Amino acid sequence: MIRVVSFDVWNTILNLQEFYYEIARHISELTEKDFSEIIEKIGEAYKKAKEARRQGKFNEITIVNESLKLASQIIGVSEDILRRSMAKATYTIDPKKAIIPGADVAISRLKSSGVNIAILGNVLFWPGAYTRIIMERTGLADLIDKQFYADEIGVSKPHNKAFRIVMEHFKITNPTQMAHVGDSFYEDFGGAINARIVGILIDKDIDKPISFAENQGHVIPDIRFVPDIISRI
Repeated sequence: MIRVVSFDVWNTILNLQEFYYEIARHISELTEKDFSEIIEKIGEAYKKAKEARRQGKFNEITIVNESLKLASQIIGVSEDILRRSMAKATYTIDPKKAIIPGADVAISRLKSSGVNIAILGNVLFWPGAYTRIIMERTGLADLIDKQFYADEIGVSKPHNKAFRIVMEHFKITNPTQMAHVGDSFYEDFGGAINARIVGILIDKDIDKPISFAENQGHVIPDIRFVPDIISRI
């Protein structure tokens, strides 16, 4: 029986592209740079920073500052402009557009079933505190029992320690009593399986849910399938 379900944040329950649009809009207003060019550069910075994180090139404690420096160089604006734009975006993003469709319903259904809900999120460019603000503005924070962010716990997914920290908080001694949901095969699904907890990967390229390895692994096309998967494990 699953007692705890942890969720990745960006591109799992919050729309990363919408937040990038807001960041780019503020950068454009502060610098008069072309919006479409900024969006393109943010996407490039994200890919390079994510790969650098996977290769262990960032220090876990200073990952926000290091990745922000990289983004500043690629986008061609100062770190201060980036920080200001990201801070502004946390307050100006439309809460309705910030939520991945169906995420609020899926989490609410899980919460109603008595399952503990956690957030386990990596960070790049901005601290977990910014994501907390958006979670509050969307109302999703009211459904979450505990939020864990890499810059706050000192470790990123897919490292086992990140998942163990969540298990220890909820006093989970049997890993199979916890499930993790995310959109990254490497960080979310691979990390969960390696930690021996149930892994649920969101893959929009499939048509229907797939379960394997005696229900330890699941691939679903939409977050709305999560409550049904959890109810039958």
